[in-house]
Amino acid sequence: MKGKLICTLIVVLAVVTMVCGCSLIPNKDAKFARKVIDAVYAGSLSPVQDSLTAQMQQVMSDQVIAQVGTSLNTQYGKVKGLKLKSTGPIENMTQKIWTVDAERGSFEMRLVMDADGKLAGLWFQPSTP
Repeated sequence: MKGKLICTLIVVLAVVTMVCGCSLIPNKDAKFARKVIDAVYAGSLSPVQDSLTAQMQQVMSDQVIAQVGTSLNTQYGKVKGLKLKSTGPIENMTQKIWTVDAERGSFEMRLVMDADGKLAGLWFQPSTP
């Protein structure tokens, strides 16, 4: 009986994941992506400072991040959620593109992680199909 229940739960989770394109299981990457977008909206990457490459720490001032956060908030409104759109290699790094769902539409957030798992690139753009 217990085995059938576990199998049923696994099938339900798989179907939910396929149908809605989401996962009910918390994920380290999703938590980090959410932390990044929340930091951008708050106007400072200090909550993720330890996860930035040295170059990103130099070029991403709070002033620049505050401008980006204000612009995204003005155009799209508060963030409601995000989901992974795609992931793949880019040179010797990994690129993850997240669809960010907000009150007035959605946009994409592109995170590029170096081989050490540090954030080496961050871009925002309107969502594409």
